[in-house]
Amino acid sequence: MKTHTYRGADVTFGEIANRGGSGAPDCKSLHGLVDFCIDNVKPEHTVLELGTFQCASTSIFIQFAKKVMTVDVNSPKDDFADAIDKSAENYGSEVHFYQCSSLDFVDFYVNEHENNLNYDVLYIDTVHTEAHCTKELESFVPFCNSSPKIIAGHDYPMKGIESALNKFFKNNPEMINTTDFGKNIKAMMALRMDKEGKMFSRIMPDDYY
Repeated sequence: MKTHTYRGADVTFGEIANRGGSGAPDCKSLHGLVDFCIDNVKPEHTVLELGTFQCASTSIFIQFAKKVMTVDVNSPKDDFADAIDKSAENYGSEVHFYQCSSLDFVDFYVNEHENNLNYDVLYIDTVHTEAHCTKELESFVPFCNSSPKIIAGHDYPMKGIESALNKFFKNNPEMINTTDFGKNIKAMMALRMDKEGKMFSRIMPDDYY
């Protein structure tokens, strides 16, 4: 495992982050998530991660938050799960794996814990369809305790995710200006290309959105 100092934070990229394979991020591609954690995740926070896959993002969250709840329809490989458990213990964090769909999880957890589903950071990276993402946003955003709400995710450029988020912010217009998640989406929406093929940003006033 290698520890890098990145923006003043010591971050370890171990075997989990370098696992390889189709769709697997390398250390460099995780810097965006590290940026998000440095800017938003506090040591006392609980992170709810929807979409464990092979624990790459989980391995980052446990370095910043006191608790990580991670949900996936498939369980992570035993060696990845064991590595995460050991790493979490080293960082003074705790991690809880839940093997079920995200939408089954919210029903199960709310029913089992008398509506007491509490977390400070929501991270979504599951089924990349508009219908599923819309249901996740509607189901999980209300339980996010932070104010403004700290919400992030992966694969925004995919058509289903983009459509779901655009409709979500249309129905919750204040959130595009009051949450870091919304501000990031607004920044991506503001990207333009001039006649020479150069990229530039044109962010509109808050009341435009």
